[in-house]
Amino acid sequence: MSEFEYIVVGLGGIGSAALYAASCTGKRVLGIDRFPEAHAYGSSHGVTRIIRTAYFEHPNYVALAQDSISMWREIEAVSGRHLMKQCGLLQVGSASGSVIQGVRRSVDQHGLDVELLDTDESSRRFPGFKVRNDEIAIYEPTAGYLLVEDCIRTHLELATNKGGYVDCSATVESWDVLDDGRVCVTTDKETYLTKYLILAVGAWSLRFLAPLKLNMKIKRKPQFWFDLPLKNRQAFADAPCFLFDTDDGCYYGFPWIDDVGLKIAEHSGGHEITQPELIDREFAEHELARITRFLRERFPGLPFEFKHHSVCMYTMSPDEHFFIDRHPDFGQVVFAAGLSGHGFKFAPLLGTYLVSLCKGLKDSRMSFLSLQR
Repeated sequence: MSEFEYIVVGLGGIGSAALYAASCTGKRVLGIDRFPEAHAYGSSHGVTRIIRTAYFEHPNYVALAQDSISMWREIEAVSGRHLMKQCGLLQVGSASGSVIQGVRRSVDQHGLDVELLDTDESSRRFPGFKVRNDEIAIYEPTAGYLLVEDCIRTHLELATNKGGYVDCSATVESWDVLDDGRVCVTTDKETYLTKYLILAVGAWSLRFLAPLKLNMKIKRKPQFWFDLPLKNRQAFADAPCFLFDTDDGCYYGFPWIDDVGLKIAEHSGGHEITQPELIDREFAEHELARITRFLRERFPGLPFEFKHHSVCMYTMSPDEHFFIDRHPDFGQVVFAAGLSGHGFKFAPLLGTYLVSLCKGLKDSRMSFLSLQR
């Protein structure tokens, strides 16, 4: 029976980063996933994810986001790969809406460098984006996007370069803590022993952490890509990421990326599911209709054409903040769960923190993400 210092279960955004952080300790480490690396069956796929610091969800995320940007730059330097583009982010909504109010709280508390734009200034700076007269826009120039699958592959490659082992073809069936304190991890192929177990299993957290009764919900979240005529592509290639908090929902999107297209999705809403393996990944006309209606209203005259879609999942905590903590009964087991659709940007920071948690080392900045909150 093989034995490791660390075993990481789930090799998506957070798990792949945790595996790399564990491999940097020089100890024997193993990462396990039931699907191939950078797969499209969980929450971390779809080419791009927004990275930002003017955080509307809570000002406590700001310092964590700032550190994460620095860590992504370090990963880029170590790997020699370009993983992040800081093209800016335009957040639009009513002055009394939760997004704009939340952004302003973070900006005021942390003195962030953003620009507050009225309708006329928004139209001048970002032609083609329709901001209503009763809305304001906040532009964050240092925000941008991460290339999701490339980030995961890079973390896994760096981990294996450090001597880590990766098995992306095994299903973990159970884990148990033995009398001597070691953790026994049983897969459909083999059984392993480890000193520390890190669980980063996304929508499968409900199963792996069932006794904790975290009251999380899984939501089905479609993503859509559109084509543009050649004459329109450059304007959108130079555009920032965007997020619109509208009366009809909260929508976000990205600049035009060659060979990818224009990606748009809805952050709000989502159909609740109970079994991630059985999620419906088929195209739904009514979901596309919501996105195209948003496009027509906010980018009037844009000759977009639907290309394709994919489906991912949000694992929602009750307050939409993460759960990052040690297992209350087994300190040698740590986990990240309930990232609620805004966790990927923090991957290198959270991965490193999970490894620290294994040794009982806590960061006070993360206390609002603990089970005791």
